[in-house]
Amino acid sequence: MGVQPPNFSWVLPGRLAGLALPRLPAHYQFLLDLGVRHLVSLTERGPPYGDSCPGLTVHRLRIPDFCPPAPEQIDHFVQIVDEANARGEVTQLLPGHVSQHTTSCCRNRPASCTLPVAVHAFLGAVPHHHPHNYL
Repeated sequence: MGVQPPNFSWVLPGRLAGLALPRLPAHYQFLLDLGVRHLVSLTERGPPYGDSCPGLTVHRLRIPDFCPPAPEQIDHFVQIVDEANARGEVTQLLPGHVSQHTTSCCRNRPASCTLPVAVHAFLGAVPHHHPHNYL
């Protein structure tokens, strides 16, 4: 049985969730029990026990702390989510320090956008011209 990881919440219910760094194998089991099949890590170092749950695929984008993701990294993340959703799978975003600070990651509002806002925009959850709605 899994244990809820710190700061777990749904970004897009049933499709995309976010959480703090999972620190226990039971955190991964919790995600798997919810149907999460993909964990996207934005951290430079992989999450501890990331290989403890064989049914969960860990994708690592390796964004340096306090740096914005490159547009290609945002595109890669969106591709992971789109492909998972097409298969009926859920994706979990494991943010690093990049998503906790304002960064230059949106294509149309670079000075005011965080990675979660960019993800919302690219997934169509937020119109591209209104990222402030989710800051």
